[in-house]
Amino acid sequence: MTIASTLAQVFNLPALSGEFKARPSKPGLPYPKVKEHFAFTENTTKRLLRFFSGQSAHNNLLIFGPAGCGKTATLEQVAARLGWPVWAVSCSGRVRTATWFGSMALRDGATVWQDGPLTLALRNGGLFIADEVTRLDPSEQMALVRVLDGGSIVIPETGETLTPHKLFRFAATGNSAGHGDATGNYAGERTSSVAFLDRFLKMEAGFLPEAQETSLLMAAVRDLPEQIARAIVRVAANIRSAGASGAMRTGMSTRATLAIAYEAMAYHKAGSSSALLDAVTDVTLAGAPEEEAGAIRDLVTKFISE
Repeated sequence: MTIASTLAQVFNLPALSGEFKARPSKPGLPYPKVKEHFAFTENTTKRLLRFFSGQSAHNNLLIFGPAGCGKTATLEQVAARLGWPVWAVSCSGRVRTATWFGSMALRDGATVWQDGPLTLALRNGGLFIADEVTRLDPSEQMALVRVLDGGSIVIPETGETLTPHKLFRFAATGNSAGHGDATGNYAGERTSSVAFLDRFLKMEAGFLPEAQETSLLMAAVRDLPEQIARAIVRVAANIRSAGASGAMRTGMSTRATLAIAYEAMAYHKAGSSSALLDAVTDVTLAGAPEEEAGAIRDLVTKFISE
């Protein structure tokens, strides 16, 4: 069934205009689940809607930014609301992109071709996500050029020529924009080929504004006191700022602030007088360098008192 609504309602962004119709679903395809409390930002959502609609210059998008700021999650949640299937893979220096296309496999005693995630996305139309693509070996990146250029591909094992579905989109994420990591925080980042990067639209991602992240925590964790939510976000903002300057290696992602909020609420209900510090210890401080852990404890004490 086709669901019609407005973009403002679907993404909870009043500034968006226009009617929205979800793409009809097909059985057997991997559709991400909608996370009801997911927080979208206006500029990012507008750009992603253009990308999905085919109104952008390329059907390939590279989103880069700090770890845990929601690069992949935002792609998946926009796709979930649009009704797009998603195939996602994780990248590293050891990954061989040939496996994304598929392989021969045994089925009922016979050897048959089995589509990989990239081929399934090309065949059915949908979003393919290469997570941490900037960690791939440059030669493996360049093996994707034919796909990025929108050309047909030949499957040598079967002789099939596969023309990409008109609704195929290729998205990639990375902690850098493909030019290596100057902060020292992201081991495994590589310098990508300029020819590879040239085939992408680029979009820099960041963390939510403090007020929006506070609202997210309060919406996601029922009865969470606003004082605790604000303190979590203020602590996170200071840790992120220190990490960006290279002064701290301990991080605090949106994923972590949500976990801290859940744990803090549990400690609060149990009557702990140090609910936030207990939660931050469980989620972030355990195993962190002691000098950084001490600085973070001081931040928790400072902001929970304000």
